[in-house]
Amino acid sequence: MDKAELNRVIERHKQEQEALAERLGALRSGDLQVKAREGDGGERDETPTHINELERLEQWLIENIARYEALLGA
Repeated sequence: MDKAELNRVIERHKQEQEALAERLGALRSGDLQVKAREGDGGERDETPTHINELERLEQWLIENIARYEALLGA
């Protein structure tokens, strides 16, 4: 990867991280909920599971941004 491509990847990851932070904020505040339909027609709250998965994705993005920024400095 050349420097221009690394910069594009870093910028894209930062934009994804910002969008993810907004979504996580809405989930944590209760402004947004994730529901799953159950067989009996009811709903199950999947918000905590969704938050957990998005936090893992957020951590992955943070680590990748740091990794790519280190490559730029090398």
